[in-house]
Amino acid sequence: MVKVTPLDAKIAQTNEELSHEPLNLSRYQTKKSIAQGMLDISLLTANISQLKYVLQVGHKHEFYTLLIMLLSVVIFLQMSTGVLNLSMNLLNDCNVNARHTTNNKPNAADKSSNVISFIVTGSSFLVVVINLLISAFDPTILRYIEMQ
Repeated sequence: MVKVTPLDAKIAQTNEELSHEPLNLSRYQTKKSIAQGMLDISLLTANISQLKYVLQVGHKHEFYTLLIMLLSVVIFLQMSTGVLNLSMNLLNDCNVNARHTTNNKPNAADKSSNVISFIVTGSSFLVVVINLLISAFDPTILRYIEMQ
């Protein structure tokens, strides 16, 4: 027979309470948004450091002009996507407050929010595609070639 200690009983009770607790969507969305924001910031930082490296190497780099152009475009897209995300969140917050007074009927702000959402999704896709192109012309590959 297994003896149950008070600590084991407390853990079992906590696990039982958690299994009956419903998923809090607001908390989930907040954590997801924070994680996505951190990933966006890390990608932006990586792109900026690549731009810095290409600028330091200068015209010696085989794809100097192409990488400068691609990195500039992707950094601009990332910053504009961030601004659009902020404006979409503010618009959604205003919509929530407005719906309390208009009996949950959709309004023009809902349409604007949807359009912004589509633009953000499209620009995020472009960021991914451009980053794939940038990685194809990765400036760090030259270091490995010169070492051999």
